[in-house]
Amino acid sequence: MSTLKTPFRYDFVGSFLRPEKLKAAKKAFEEGTITQEELDRVTDACVTEIVAKQKVAGYHVITDGEFRRKFWHLDFMWGFEGVTHEKDGGGIQFNGEMADLEATYLVGKVKAKVHPFVEYFKFLKQFEDEQTVAKYTIPAPAQMYQQMIVPQNIEQTRKFYATDDELIEDIGKAYQDVIKQFYEAGCRNLQLDDCTWGAIVGDAAKQRYQSLGVDIEEVKARLLKVNNLALEGRPEDMVITSHICRGNYHSTFFTSGPYDSVADYVFAQEHVDALLLEYDDARSGGFAPLAKVSPDKKVVLGLITTKKPELEEGEEETFAKECLAYRIACEAEPETKKKLRLYLPMPMIKEKKLLKEIHDAGARKASELLEKGKNLVFLTIGDPTVYSTGIYIYKRLKKMGYQGEIFSGIPSFCAAAARLEISLVENRQELHVLPVSYGIEEKLKLPGTKVLMKTGKKMAQVKAVLKEEGQQAKMVMNCGMDGEKIYKCTEEIPEDAGYFSIVIAKEKEK
Repeated sequence: MSTLKTPFRYDFVGSFLRPEKLKAAKKAFEEGTITQEELDRVTDACVTEIVAKQKVAGYHVITDGEFRRKFWHLDFMWGFEGVTHEKDGGGIQFNGEMADLEATYLVGKVKAKVHPFVEYFKFLKQFEDEQTVAKYTIPAPAQMYQQMIVPQNIEQTRKFYATDDELIEDIGKAYQDVIKQFYEAGCRNLQLDDCTWGAIVGDAAKQRYQSLGVDIEEVKARLLKVNNLALEGRPEDMVITSHICRGNYHSTFFTSGPYDSVADYVFAQEHVDALLLEYDDARSGGFAPLAKVSPDKKVVLGLITTKKPELEEGEEETFAKECLAYRIACEAEPETKKKLRLYLPMPMIKEKKLLKEIHDAGARKASELLEKGKNLVFLTIGDPTVYSTGIYIYKRLKKMGYQGEIFSGIPSFCAAAARLEISLVENRQELHVLPVSYGIEEKLKLPGTKVLMKTGKKMAQVKAVLKEEGQQAKMVMNCGMDGEKIYKCTEEIPEDAGYFSIVIAKEKEK
């Protein structure tokens, strides 16, 4: 089970465009020309493919793209007792377009049962690895509550619930049960998608509720109540986040308005671990309401819009700004900025088949430029022969018949040893360079000096093993870069050390 926790500094909320083969299979199933089993096979294949793409893109969170559902919210509601649905030709008016939905309403009391989404999660979870964590997305309890009290449903709902408070109680308890089901299936990262807060912001919402004779402040209090009730008794080691937006249908929106009028409720009082907030254009208002966020919450701002196709900045340009080796080269030789750049994404994953595909694709792109008479330079920090992605491209190009040359640099651990003013090896000592991400317990028992690379999230484990083996370690973080820090003993080393951290461990002197 992955120990990573959402949200990350860059994240996505969950939904992806359906592949054509999946849309065709769903249509065929609805027409009765393929079986459920055949549809499931196509869906499984599409989920497998979208997970692989997420990993290639470098995300640490994986979802199933929400490929198994027809609607982002209604399908989940159909998984409870007391809820039914039918195609009635109805929908909800978005900005310039009517959203095609299915009538979803009560035929009895709301109760939990074995929810089909839990099985969907189990399929997704198999793709977790040390670099990724499976996240599942479901509509917030407030979304279900709101669905049952809309004008077209309220009369039917009152057949089973005399008051909103009774309805809230049952929805909250049913959600508690389903959250427990997800947890028992291994889910530790659950996202609640919630358009209810986005639907009641702004002057238009205020006027709408006034026309219905409803106190909008009471509505906010009830949305908060049902969401928090659902989270009562939640497992302590389960991260639950809330994604709040103003609706999205064919890149149109449902409503507009700033968060100011709901911040005192959802930002300050909702018992989630983090908020993933739509902030993609002027419809979202300013950042002042964020001051109301309680100190126990994280916030991820959704700054990239799905409402228009224009890109704010090219992927390659962003990569160039973030690529450390390229930045160093530009500082040393400003003319580098004028050179043609080749963008070759190299995600840090372990799946051999997928890595081969990525490296093969990179080599093909490089060969296309070589065929045009271009000379290529693969920039890397440290030495290009030590854990360098460039070597994978180099070997493939050599096999294709292209000529090349490797220019050695200073390995990061040699630079770290120099900064620590120590020698790596003396006399007959052995030197072991160990990638921690591939397991470390037995390797730390090796004699001589151990250089620990890629410690990442395993620093606490590394420190525990070092202590058990009676070995002392030193570490340099960001060697030769901004923010460089030196730690002279194991006890000083922080467990949340950054990626550019080199640990050098030595046997206890006899």
